Amino acid sequence: MYKYSLENGSWYLKDGQGTIILMTDELAVAYDSETMTMLKHGDKELVQKYVDKMRKAGMLNTNILLFSKSSPVDEINNIVLNATYLSHFIKKFSTISLPPVYAFENNLTTPLFEKIKEKESEVALLGSQFSYDEDDQKYIQDSFEKATKELESLYAQLN
Repeated sequence: MYKYSLENGSWYLKDGQGTIILMTDELAVAYDSETMTMLKHGDKELVQKYVDKMRKAGMLNTNILLFSKSSPVDEINNIVLNATYLSHFIKKFSTISLPPVYAFENNLTTPLFEKIKEKESEVALLGSQFSYDEDDQKYIQDSFEKATKELESLYAQLN
């Protein structure tokens, strides 16, 4: 079983015997944004090359998520061990804070709450995307800001 650890400011991927498989200062995962499945993990530059290659091949849903040094190591290992864990990770660590009413009534299935859930997922996904291409990154940032404003508008309807 492979596991990441953060040691002396660098990410290490080790096998079950503790043998170092990878050492990098910038850790990233490639994922399919439609299925929220992790496709590749490792050094940021290699993962970005993989994403670029997949997009050129027509797989436009392939995106990259870059981890910071403060990212929870156990959660990263969960992503590596279970390719479908990424959607849970993104929902769990979304930067969008929920209004108190939603925290108490999140089991409601009204059309407004369904719209909120859908928009929250979109915002979490856009907030996790990153591209080295300036035009792509601008599009991602603009889309994130637009979706965030739409989500705030939906939250306002709760009052």
